[in-house]
Amino acid sequence: MKITVTAEDIKRGKRHSCERCPVALAISRVLRIRGRVWVDGDSCEAPSGQRASLPKKVRDFVAAFDDLESVRPFSFVMRRIA
Repeated sequence: MKITVTAEDIKRGKRHSCERCPVALAISRVLRIRGRVWVDGDSCEAPSGQRASLPKKVRDFVAAFDDLESVRPFSFVMRRIA
């Protein structure tokens, strides 16, 4: 499953928030998951309890976003979690 983190996800995202970071917002939007997705950089968890590993580029993005660095929209591939 291809997930695209959009400029809107980045704008709406909250720094240092596992449930409101741009990646969590993008996963929720693309997979149409009700409830909040939890992203810790290495993996994500759906409200159902299912987990999926995330690629290094996601971890790098989350670290840059949390450190107030400039970030841009990007895409990554993950297996479907919900």
